Amino acid sequence: MSSEFVPNIVLFGDRPGFGRWLIGHARQHLNYIAAFAAQSPSIVLSDHPLMRFGESPMEQKFWLQDHSVVHQEIRGYLGIDGIDLAEVDFTKPDQFQSWLDDHGSEHETIDQALGLT
Repeated sequence: MSSEFVPNIVLFGDRPGFGRWLIGHARQHLNYIAAFAAQSPSIVLSDHPLMRFGESPMEQKFWLQDHSVVHQEIRGYLGIDGIDLAEVDFTKPDQFQSWLDDHGSEHETIDQALGLT
């Protein structure tokens, strides 16, 4: 199992690129679910709809909150720290890019901890 997620494949305002990012990101979270399930004893992670980002600011806020919960759960099992991934305004290019960078770094840490690199 390897990483299917390319965290820096998207730029602010690039809707097709964000769609590709979203698919790779959701698939990588499925890899995490599988990696934890394969451990002995098995760990069952929550499965969240991470491909449904939505169009409205409210839908996106729910996605960010749900996604943050997923990362908190993973961090707890792996003993790693991270930022609050729900605290970002995706309408601001600088926050969007900073979030992508921080989030991508966390995925790299998770990938390494699970042997997915």
